[in-house]
Amino acid sequence: MIVVADTSPLNYLAVTGDLSLLPALFHDVLIPPAVAAELSHDAAPEPSRALVRNPPAWLSVRQPLRATIEAVRSDGARLGAGEIEAIALAKDVHADLLLMDERPATKVARDRHRLRVTGLLGVLKLAAVRDLIDLRAAITRLEGAGCYLPKDTVARLLEEDAS
Repeated sequence: MIVVADTSPLNYLAVTGDLSLLPALFHDVLIPPAVAAELSHDAAPEPSRALVRNPPAWLSVRQPLRATIEAVRSDGARLGAGEIEAIALAKDVHADLLLMDERPATKVARDRHRLRVTGLLGVLKLAAVRDLIDLRAAITRLEGAGCYLPKDTVARLLEEDAS
């Protein structure tokens, strides 16, 4: 399975200590240089900077094609550099899944580029289904790290997980 990640899911999994979920679920994860730059920025949390400084074997940085970046950028949506490059890389490698949380970028990836996208909560749900984590505890860690989680979505996931 080819998986490309944007900044937000990696950042929060690094901060909460849940990065091990990614290789357990997907084996390998690709990120573009703009995402690596965002994760290693001085303002990024130390666990995110450490992830890029000493990347694990399952994480690779790959440059998307310039033409694909320009095609995504020309869509007219106001996306950040990491989002643009993540979408472009997912297109270039024919990714099976793009990990991305920001709604405008997710909409562009799904609607305009026909990519399969899931966010951080989707990763946690899959990990819980595979008995890799306690979903409630993982959500509590995310909330403690300052991650915004839609209450209705969290309630639905916890209800599904309990059944």
